[in-house]
Amino acid sequence: MQITCRDITLVRCARRLRVAAALITCSPFLVVVSNSYEGFALEPRNPTMETTRKLKNGVWGGESIIIEVTDSGATITYDCADGRIEHSIKIDDNGSFNVTGTHTRHIGGPVRSDEKPDRKRARYRGRVQDTSMTLTVTLIDTNESVGSFSLTYGERPELKRCF
Repeated sequence: MQITCRDITLVRCARRLRVAAALITCSPFLVVVSNSYEGFALEPRNPTMETTRKLKNGVWGGESIIIEVTDSGATITYDCADGRIEHSIKIDDNGSFNVTGTHTRHIGGPVRSDEKPDRKRARYRGRVQDTSMTLTVTLIDTNESVGSFSLTYGERPELKRCF
């Protein structure tokens, strides 16, 4: 904290310095309250900045799905598929996001060495509120629904991989 006393009276300057000293003395007891409804699952927002925020890094888990969010995107692991989002996931003021990535289906059993992965472009639409996320995944080219999922921040369920 920088306090300057230019252009004010000596008495006002002394008052300002006493207030600053009191704040410094009491600083371990100060509590900051946020009006953000999203809780810790979203990055903190600055009201003077743009109205979008980034989904908080970490693990989101639900039945048959795990999403690992990083600064550069996300890795999605399903029971019998995986996906990738190659850019950060921006959240609007309603907690909603709409991003594109890939979705790759897997089949059980051995895979031939010349077999190409069944990788498709996918749309990941969702909404985050507190530590809960709802997610819908759709293949872009066919408009086929992969599924809708409910996830919780910090959960890592056991998946039943189909290898």
